[in-house]
Amino acid sequence: TVGVRAEGVEECAVLDLAALGGTLVSAVGDVGGFVHTDLDRAEPMIDTGWSTGTSVDFAQADPDIVVGTGNVHGNERGHVGVSTDRGKTWRNAAPVEGVPGDGHGGTVAVSADGSRIFWTPGDSEVTPVYSTDLGETWNPVQGLPAGAKIRSDRVKASVLYSFSGGTFYRSTDGGATFTDTGATGLPTGGVDDFRAVPGKKNHVWLAGRGDSEKDIEGGMWRSKDGGITWKRLAKFDTAESVGFGKAAKSSGYPAIYTSALIDDKAAIYRSTDGGSKWTRINDDAHQWAYSGSAITGDPLVYGRVYLTTNGRGIIYGDITS
Repeated sequence: TVGVRAEGVEECAVLDLAALGGTLVSAVGDVGGFVHTDLDRAEPMIDTGWSTGTSVDFAQADPDIVVGTGNVHGNERGHVGVSTDRGKTWRNAAPVEGVPGDGHGGTVAVSADGSRIFWTPGDSEVTPVYSTDLGETWNPVQGLPAGAKIRSDRVKASVLYSFSGGTFYRSTDGGATFTDTGATGLPTGGVDDFRAVPGKKNHVWLAGRGDSEKDIEGGMWRSKDGGITWKRLAKFDTAESVGFGKAAKSSGYPAIYTSALIDDKAAIYRSTDGGSKWTRINDDAHQWAYSGSAITGDPLVYGRVYLTTNGRGIIYGDITS
């Protein structure tokens, strides 16, 4: 006979994370997602009807406003979930016309001040949409192709960013319209993550895993002018994710974290000087196979990092010395 000895244990594949400071929000495959206020305690699932949570974000200037999205079955509940009390309670935003009821979680973002929500439906021909009333109604974004992922500038509420197929876009009118920044040299594919830097207006980082079959080079790129010009960091062979946490010094650049390949070594790395120097922060005894969906530092605890895994749930680590 064959039996399962582990009861109540889920092989959780985590797809996105948002660290608010004292609260960690997750989007998780098969079980939706969680809001952790105590890292040593199991929490109930987010009640939004997601079969799989796919993306989460929060308003940088008002962390009480948290948004998420996930796959749903049936169209009676909208894909996007909204919380205005730091994740304690949630309600579903209105469904978007033209988006099928099953699947299609996609990605979600919220402006720095929490006034606008953005949703890019997954695997859909519908272009991204935005809401000015916390998801009660939706409007089509102008200037973006279907599937273009949106991120908010973490300082200026009127500025949003988007990337698709090698083209980087920016909005300066609160996300109603986007235009091509004219940036060159970015990969045309093989990019799973780009993020704006808390406390640094116009600073954006882009992680590229590359695609050898399509001859697309991977690496890490950064922009300090809102995505107009980019510099590739030569140290990286590929990068799968990028995120930020509390700076090592009060006046320093936020700590940068990434799951990446440097000198042919796949590992978790941290930089405390804006990306000039990188230190490996895991070792060969602490590896979790694929960990590239998302990574983020903690905004209140220097050195604390949270990373996603494909089957091991959420891993977090602290500096021991």
